[in-house]
Amino acid sequence: MKAFKLWTLTQENTSPFVIIAVLYSFFLGMPFFYFLVLAGHPHDFYEHDRLAAKQEQLWSLHIQQLKKLNKDTTVYFNNKPELNWRQDAESREYVMVSRIAIYSAVAAFGAIGAAVSLITRARNKKEVGNITPLELISIQTIGAIFAGILTLIFVADLIGGRVFPEPDLFYRIIYVHPAFAKLLIWCFIAGFSERFVPNILNNLVKQTDENKEEIKSAE
Repeated sequence: MKAFKLWTLTQENTSPFVIIAVLYSFFLGMPFFYFLVLAGHPHDFYEHDRLAAKQEQLWSLHIQQLKKLNKDTTVYFNNKPELNWRQDAESREYVMVSRIAIYSAVAAFGAIGAAVSLITRARNKKEVGNITPLELISIQTIGAIFAGILTLIFVADLIGGRVFPEPDLFYRIIYVHPAFAKLLIWCFIAGFSERFVPNILNNLVKQTDENKEEIKSAE
C-alpha cells in the first residue's frame, strides 16, 4: 500500500494543487480583476471637458453663496479640485492601469494553463515526478513567462494571421473582446504546452540564420 502524501501531486491527490493553482493565478490576475471592478463602476468615457466644466460651475456657485453671506468676503483659491482619475478613462493613471491589467491577465492565463497541463497529466497516471506546491508555483511562473514572451511576439508582429491578435490593437485590446479573447486563449496554450513557445523561438532563430546565410551568399 502506497503512503498518502498530502503535499505531493499524485493521481489520488490533486485537490490541494488545484486550489493552490487557482489562488496563485488569482494573485497574478489581481490587477486585471481590479480593472474589471474599476471599469464596472459608472465613469465618464471621453468626457474630460464636460467634467471639468461641471466642476468649474460648482466652484462658481460656491463662491456666489459665500459672497451672499458677506458682501465684503473675498474668496481666494489657487488649486481647483482635480478630476478623479477613476472616473476619467482618458487619464494617464486609468490608461496605465488598463495596460498593467493586460499583462496581468496574460500572466494569469499562462499560469493556469501550466497548472492544468500538469494536473491533467497526474490525473491520467502519467509520470510527473515528486511535485510539491512550491514546484507547482515554479512551473506556473514559467507558464506565465512563456505567455509574456508570446505576447511580445504578437506585439512585434513576428507571427500573424486571423487566429492571432493584431499588434495594432494591443494597448486597447482589453476593450476589443474578440481580440482579447484570442490573446488569452493563446496565453493559456503557451502555459499548457511547455514546448509551444520554445518551438516558436527556435523557428525564429532558424529563420534568422537562414536569412544571414542568404545575405552572405548574395554578397
